Amino acid sequence: MEQWPITIGNLGIGGGLAFFFAWYLVRVVIPSLTRENGKQRQAFLAELKEQRREFIAALHELKESGEQSAKCVSRELSGLGTAIQRNSELIVQFNRGREVGGR
Repeated sequence: MEQWPITIGNLGIGGGLAFFFAWYLVRVVIPSLTRENGKQRQAFLAELKEQRREFIAALHELKESGEQSAKCVSRELSGLGTAIQRNSELIVQFNRGREVGGR
């Protein structure tokens, strides 16, 4: 404790106040800000992880939806192909019947 008056005496009033201010910053303010920044960083990272999880889930749902749509389109095209083939066969039979009937 006896070192404080000597320090203030050597530095003068302004220097002593500057020294105490620097000491206050180093001992109290900076650690407090560091703790607060750490808390904010952890909260930010937690929110970022949650958003990433939601984004991946949305991508997964989109992929499944796309696959289901592709299956549905494939099924419809297959049915359309079958209908076209059947119509072609009916047209061929109709034309043969007209040829046979026309002779």
